[in-house]
Amino acid sequence: MALLLVMHEIHDFSEFITTYNLTVIKSIGHYYSWHKGDASTNTASRIDWCLGNTERMMIKGDIVAEYLSISISDHSPILVECIHNAPGGGRPFKFFDYPADHKEFLPIVNECWSNEVASSAIFSVWSRLKMIKGKLKSLHKEEFKGISEKIKIARADLNTIQSQLHSDYSNFDLLQQERNNVAILKKWLKIEETTLRKKSRLQWLHTRDFNHHFFYSSVKERHRVNRISIIYN
Repeated sequence: MALLLVMHEIHDFSEFITTYNLTVIKSIGHYYSWHKGDASTNTASRIDWCLGNTERMMIKGDIVAEYLSISISDHSPILVECIHNAPGGGRPFKFFDYPADHKEFLPIVNECWSNEVASSAIFSVWSRLKMIKGKLKSLHKEEFKGISEKIKIARADLNTIQSQLHSDYSNFDLLQQERNNVAILKKWLKIEETTLRKKSRLQWLHTRDFNHHFFYSSVKERHRVNRISIIYN
């Protein structure tokens, strides 16, 4: 039967974690770190955690904790590896959500994914993704370039139509044009909002935290967590 923890029992440990700015290191390998019993009564749990100081991890680059096989022990050995950041190969491709609603999006993906690539499975996936990337960049350039200008034009057209409606509010054609222009303006405003959210991470504005060191440390931590250092076959 599990015992409930009381806050005062873990107060010292909680203070230790906070004081030394410790965080859980990204892990790979086995999930459970502790086993007890035999094949019929085996119990497994993840009671062993690998923690690291945030500032030290920023200096060391990408740090990964690998949970190894337990062998004859009850606990999994944990191997901590420091992987130095390799020089980047240009700006990463950023996929925004709004192209997925375009009528050409799925045909582009289906066309690229249907191409035969005579190579290994992983290279085949990489090649198809690269083809999709090129097609989506072309689609973005043709359909979504100059969003601010499109919003400006749509807003001006809507203002013109609404001005005409003031003198002829029962005009069915003008009412239909107004509905169409409202839909167009909302579409571009939504796309612009999505783009700004992706680029600026508006949650920083919600917390009103202007500490540059904290911001860049958090960005580096996000990159560290999202980085794929090892791929298992």
